Amino acid sequence: MSSYNSMEPTKSGRKYLRRHSILAKLDKASFERIYEQLECIHLAPGCRLFEQNSQGTDLYIVISGRLGVVVENPDGSSELVGEIKPGESIGEMSILTDSLRSATVIAMRDSILVSLSKANFRKLIETHPDTLLMMNQVLVERLRDSIHPQTQTRTTKTFSIIPISPRFSGHEFSRVLADDLSDWGHVLHLSRNNLTERLGIPIRAFDDETVSQIAIWLHEKEQEYDYILLEGDETETAWTDFCVRHSDSILLLANASKHPRESINRHYQTKRLPVSSTREMVLLHPDTVKSPSGTREWLDTYPVDTHYHVRLGFHADRKRLV
Repeated sequence: MSSYNSMEPTKSGRKYLRRHSILAKLDKASFERIYEQLECIHLAPGCRLFEQNSQGTDLYIVISGRLGVVVENPDGSSELVGEIKPGESIGEMSILTDSLRSATVIAMRDSILVSLSKANFRKLIETHPDTLLMMNQVLVERLRDSIHPQTQTRTTKTFSIIPISPRFSGHEFSRVLADDLSDWGHVLHLSRNNLTERLGIPIRAFDDETVSQIAIWLHEKEQEYDYILLEGDETETAWTDFCVRHSDSILLLANASKHPRESINRHYQTKRLPVSSTREMVLLHPDTVKSPSGTREWLDTYPVDTHYHVRLGFHADRKRLV
């Protein structure tokens, strides 16, 4: 479900709006007046922000996360035609033209955004016409893309590593993967244990305010790093769920020596949200294994997009995964 509230974005979210959104060109006093009118919205993965053919009443600006733009066809099929990333806005056309929404917008990841009402938006462009110019540029680009459509490529930057075998830590695997992945870019490896130290605040509970603060901080780190690995706990915890909700790709880490009926985190077994993360499985084998077996049982238990057989001591196996 989505969580709508009037909670103000954290300081980092406020700063982000000031620097990287359509509000960036406003002078300080004007920004403060508009900022007071914003409503902060938290969308869970798979939740719809608005529906195609609905009446537009608000403009939205993404602070963190990612939204998918989906066109629903008359035959009942749907197609992902674009993504709305942090700093970008959505909903301008309906407000400017009083037309119905041309697409459905869905949260692809846990997302934080702010909304501006039609009345306040029109006040904004009356007093700051440069904002309208920025809007027009955005709309022209979207029109151009609709005339000359290109294949949409999914942004895959943040990975969650979720152990699904009992008493099976993902720490060593995550550490080795982060080290191997560093050959391809700057990597941030986060776990519950090092989160407090890196974030600089004590994490006592995953309430709405804490989750919002971590989400916005994590978005800032996505600007600094090429890849982020979120190491989930060995059991189903609030941190593990956070990792899943904030990832572009979920890596289910299994001890291949065990039987899938012994697995934990079973709610990830069939969990698949619309326009959400890809889900992949890593079957971790002892270095002594020459040929894998039992793969079909794992794949029947956990339907995934793809799977990998990995022996941590074999560089070739790790290289194939990376």
